[in-house]
Amino acid sequence: MTEQLKELVHTEQISEPEVMDVVLGYNKLVKLGILDQGDFTNLLYCLGIVEIEEGVFSINENETYHLS
Repeated sequence: MTEQLKELVHTEQISEPEVMDVVLGYNKLVKLGILDQGDFTNLLYCLGIVEIEEGVFSINENETYHLS
């Protein structure tokens, strides 16, 4: 995650599950053809989230999330 996002999580202004809810929702919109993959890639970049493999995302060095 970006330093700004880490700070927001640390100060409990947003939680990691909420961030991943955004990623999951955006991913569904890409699958439905409403948004394109490039937009999704830009979102991940802006949030500082790394896609390790398709549907598997790392938000920090200790945690990964799997999207279905």
